[in-house]
Amino acid sequence: MSSTKRKMQRNESDSIFVEYRNAYICKSCRHVVLIVYIHDGTTPFLIECESCGGEAQSFMHVLPPVLSLPQGFEALEPTKEWYSPAGDIEAMAKLTPAKQEHVNKGGVLLRDRTDAKPIKRKIG
Repeated sequence: MSSTKRKMQRNESDSIFVEYRNAYICKSCRHVVLIVYIHDGTTPFLIECESCGGEAQSFMHVLPPVLSLPQGFEALEPTKEWYSPAGDIEAMAKLTPAKQEHVNKGGVLLRDRTDAKPIKRKIG
């Protein structure tokens, strides 16, 4: 087998796992918010900018390296997280009917970053 073919074949132990992240950029003030997923689910294409209140558009999970590098490298830290209160009856009861419906259909909600463990995705 050629060395090129050997290099292209990877073992599971060669894989790199990174936090599942996305970012949004404001159309008005260009503020960027970096968000990590702690639960899988549907997220909106647009969110309200935390800086100016304008519309912030999703990067669609195509992040510049500084926003997506694996831990151990110099990267920006997420300030928000996508989470699901599904299964927490008390938390669900506090939501508006529209947010309850969103969560019941597989959606996740946005909050400030906690110490919750993020989802990891395999690359490579």
